Amino acid sequence: MLIDFMSSSKEVVTQEEAAAVINGFWEMTDLAIEDNHNDKSIEGISDIEFWMHKLFNKVYGYMLKNGFEDQWQSISDRR
Repeated sequence: MLIDFMSSSKEVVTQEEAAAVINGFWEMTDLAIEDNHNDKSIEGISDIEFWMHKLFNKVYGYMLKNGFEDQWQSISDRR
């Protein structure tokens, strides 16, 4: 679901889909943090923090705009 959402090939329409995207985003964020701590780099990307911030804005903004703020808040609060 996350890949489809990020590639704009699927919209989130249910609370379950919203939760899947939000959980996937936070998992991806955790992996990016881990990679950064281990000095791993992604070919062609010099500033992962910049890109993760852009993704945060996309995911959070979408959830807020489409009525999934409660799902975002609930899942984010558990982190």
